[in-house]
Amino acid sequence: DQPERARTALREALEKDPQVPRGHYYLGTIDLLDEGYERVEEAISELRQELKLTPEDPMTNLYPGMVLAATRRYADALPALRIAARIEPPQSLVFFYLGRSLLALRQPEEAVPALRKSLEYSQDAGVAERGLSRIHYQLGLGLRQLGAREEAATHFATSKEYSARMTEEERQ
Repeated sequence: DQPERARTALREALEKDPQVPRGHYYLGTIDLLDEGYERVEEAISELRQELKLTPEDPMTNLYPGMVLAATRRYADALPALRIAARIEPPQSLVFFYLGRSLLALRQPEEAVPALRKSLEYSQDAGVAERGLSRIHYQLGLGLRQLGAREEAATHFATSKEYSARMTEEERQ
């Protein structure tokens, strides 16, 4: 709960040793968690610096992939997300962003399996209804692009049910 102190300590560590493990990763993470989209470009810069040190590390690729996908830089996000998909145990969120990126790049044949994995892993991870709604919606989009309209309709309906429940809970 002390992001400025953490930033200062991490910058000092990086001044002493620019190769300090996860230094840029944590600086980027702090920017995202503390400042959100206000410092997204700074966060991306820090995360990319970390990737130069450990380009094949799945955890190091996680946040850059997610942030790039969230800022609609899908082609840039894809390589990082493919590497992050190797995280053990598998993470629902990685496969959601991977599927979302693939859909945006008009690759539904790859997106649908990724989104199915996201849905599968979400059960173990206890993903909230908002997340489940988003997964079902993206999966519906992918299935519709593949011509599986009936199955897509099922996922759209499930997404709508989650959204309706969340709206009702917010009203209460």
